[in-house]
Amino acid sequence: MKAYFKQFRFSYWLIRSFLSKHLRIIIVVCVGAFLFMFFSGTIFNFISVVFTINKQTVGLVVPPTGNGLPPEILRRVSRSLMGYSSEGKLFPQLAQRVTMSQNGKVYDIILKKDLTWQDGRQFTAYTIPDKLLNFDRTKKQIIDERTIRFTLDVDRPPSTFPTLLTAPLVTEKLVGVEGEYSLRSIKYRFGELESVILAPQKRGAPVLQYRLYKNQDDVVLGYKLGEINEFSTYTKSVADEFQTWRNTKVSRIVDVKKITTLFINTQRPPLDNRTVRQSIAQSMNYPELEEHGVRAYTSILPFSWAYNKDIVTYNYEAEIARGRIKESSANGTKLVFYSSYDLHDIAEAVELYLEDVGFDVDLRYTNYTPVDYDLYLVIVEPDIDPDQYIFWHSSRKIEPNFSKLNNVKIDNALERGRLEFSENKRKEFYYKFQETLAEEVPAVFLYYPYLYVVDRK
Repeated sequence: MKAYFKQFRFSYWLIRSFLSKHLRIIIVVCVGAFLFMFFSGTIFNFISVVFTINKQTVGLVVPPTGNGLPPEILRRVSRSLMGYSSEGKLFPQLAQRVTMSQNGKVYDIILKKDLTWQDGRQFTAYTIPDKLLNFDRTKKQIIDERTIRFTLDVDRPPSTFPTLLTAPLVTEKLVGVEGEYSLRSIKYRFGELESVILAPQKRGAPVLQYRLYKNQDDVVLGYKLGEINEFSTYTKSVADEFQTWRNTKVSRIVDVKKITTLFINTQRPPLDNRTVRQSIAQSMNYPELEEHGVRAYTSILPFSWAYNKDIVTYNYEAEIARGRIKESSANGTKLVFYSSYDLHDIAEAVELYLEDVGFDVDLRYTNYTPVDYDLYLVIVEPDIDPDQYIFWHSSRKIEPNFSKLNNVKIDNALERGRLEFSENKRKEFYYKFQETLAEEVPAVFLYYPYLYVVDRK
């Protein structure tokens, strides 16, 4: 016992003597290490995530998608090889430059130097997962660590190939490059994605927690229960409900990347008659719809270099529409009209407009794309590039060619537009496409919707 006590006293005095001599050095080293970690962002990110300092919880409405993350989250985690400018023109992001040869059959993507994945690995051609850059009828070849070559196995390659490079580069482990945020945690419930937490890459930005809901009613309930403190909606009546809440701010912006569109099934009589379709366009009360968004006239986005403002437009002229429908023997025709319930305010208004000019409307709601219909109301998000082959070309017999359009002039303009590499010549074809689209009216482009952001103060 005495030997043990002596050993303890010896250790105690030895440690005390060491600390008394080197305490200042130890303190300086510890403080320096702490400051280094703090300013490098390591401790800040850790504290932000664990203790939820400056945290924003956002509700998103997304359909069941298995394990995939919504595009809104992916864009925060990583950049893409190519991006779009404010005029809808492509420019390099993670790529330094893109070169084309052999009349558009070969593309060389040269990556930027000195970039890293969020897990610390070097960003090179060898570290990009194969499945992120696998495209149909395209051969990929790594030339060196900064060069990727794509060879298109087609006789007439489309000029739109670089648009395929605009998707964010995110690995299976959800690691990105040059993103504003990085993934910190992800939670599933019954096999479906429930929530995602993102940590900021810059000090001072909030931690973002996304909670995913299946429909708008669920996200509204989640806000009322305090599960989230922010969500967005295109439904004015939903936003209006929170205008009087003292702890809530409702702001409104125009979403010019989306178009609320009434598609017309051009294969169903009497809608195969262009005069009847034009009359439907004239029956819409556009001034009344202005409370829901800004008037749209064509399918190409308004900020695009290919947007044509000099096309035929239709104003609200119910009396003229009523007469033309009667002359076309379409008066009293029953129209099966589908819409999602989230657009019920607009759908009910459109139903009244159509009945006012002589149609018998059967309005139905669905969460899926209908198969058998005359009219379909939906918010669409066209690609920023003006190539709209999949929406309107006659070879597209299924979604998203909701109008089932078959028009030689439109087919020709779309085919030539996607095969042309000169921007000026492409513009000519897309101008002609929009002119014909406006005359044929396979759809009525109602408005660019207002997006309401509901935020707890």
